[in-house]
Amino acid sequence: FGTLGGAYLTRTFFGQRDYVTIVGIFSALGYLGGMLSPLLNGAVFDALGSYEPTLWVQMLLSVFSLLLCCFAATRKNQVSAQA
Repeated sequence: FGTLGGAYLTRTFFGQRDYVTIVGIFSALGYLGGMLSPLLNGAVFDALGSYEPTLWVQMLLSVFSLLLCCFAATRKNQVSAQA
């Protein structure tokens, strides 16, 4: 999705109401993760001598995020069908 994916998904799942606030929160969290991730990865490497644990955690978090998006899409379709 690149740079437009997050904005598109936010609008699709949450609509136009409070769109700017929601995108701002998601962007801030993404920047925070991008800032802290190298520090945490480095600390784990220093402690354990391998990046493998952090890669597994990041992979599991990505799968969890995908599942949350699928759940949100399913929930949105159910709510739309009831309306």
